[in-house]
Amino acid sequence: MKITRRKVLAGLAGIAAAGIPLGYYFLGKSGNEQRWEFFKRYFSVVPFYIAEKYAHIQKNCVALGPERAMVEGSGLAKEFVGRVRPALEPELAKAGMDPNGEYIAFATGQSYGEPDSPDIAEKMLDYSKKAVDYTYSRIKGLEKFSINWTILKQGQDFGKRFDGKAYIGQKWYLVKRAHFTSKKDPSKKLTLIDLNSCFGGLMDFAHTGGMELLWWYSFLGATTDGVKAPFSEFLGRCTIRKMLKEYSPSGHDSALKANETLHDSLSEILAREFVKTIGFDSAIPLLDTNLKAAQAKPLYSDVPKGIRWAQKNSVQAAYDLYMESPKRFMDAIKSA
Repeated sequence: MKITRRKVLAGLAGIAAAGIPLGYYFLGKSGNEQRWEFFKRYFSVVPFYIAEKYAHIQKNCVALGPERAMVEGSGLAKEFVGRVRPALEPELAKAGMDPNGEYIAFATGQSYGEPDSPDIAEKMLDYSKKAVDYTYSRIKGLEKFSINWTILKQGQDFGKRFDGKAYIGQKWYLVKRAHFTSKKDPSKKLTLIDLNSCFGGLMDFAHTGGMELLWWYSFLGATTDGVKAPFSEFLGRCTIRKMLKEYSPSGHDSALKANETLHDSLSEILAREFVKTIGFDSAIPLLDTNLKAAQAKPLYSDVPKGIRWAQKNSVQAAYDLYMESPKRFMDAIKSA
């Protein structure tokens, strides 16, 4: 059974991290949209690992799934390896370990969610449920499945029984750990830590060697990135089985890009429609800003084309074409 992104990494790991939040500030208010003001929070970040932030995660955040070994050779593992190289020898020396010694090394990742205030969490839950209902009303043929809506609270632990949940919180973290044990003296050990964070939404999942979905969960955070998140992560879950079937014939990267293009394109359209129905028109500039930032990344570079194609042919037509053939969908939007 193969776990996505998780397998023993016999190599190195890093300690420098990117995107560690240090707090937030509010963007300007607009009209009578007070109920949705929490979406205008923007979390500031610093581009390196801070020991105090890791201590904060350990004290205040909730584990989402167990600590799992990284997939050797994956993008996540390669990035992790690259960041540790400049720091490994100094850290070994600082720990009284031989920088030239031989070590058994492996890397792991574990997800954590930080709870939000109860008032904001309840509003985000209400928004997310309505967003899912709206998506079902706009697209026919979507997979029907149970969602265990879960507001994160301090003291919880979802290291086990985490599957099938949509977690509502403030921030999500991936804590990456590189474990080193001396072959000569197994009592000498060193663990290096790296952090990644997400403020809007994401879906994590694993699959079997036969590309069957093993487990999934989503995280939804109430920030500027969160306006579209319930639509995007829900559509991602609805289309994930189709994406997994494309992993072998199309290759992992192209299958992933087609899926991201489809559900991000449709979620952009649906989110813009939906916020107008709830009187949250000032969300449009937030969506515009986030879309501009996202499309600069290679994985999301075709999203504007997907939006234009779906606007011309309909959201339903885009979904139907993707489910028929992700490749045909990507070919179709090239001229959009």
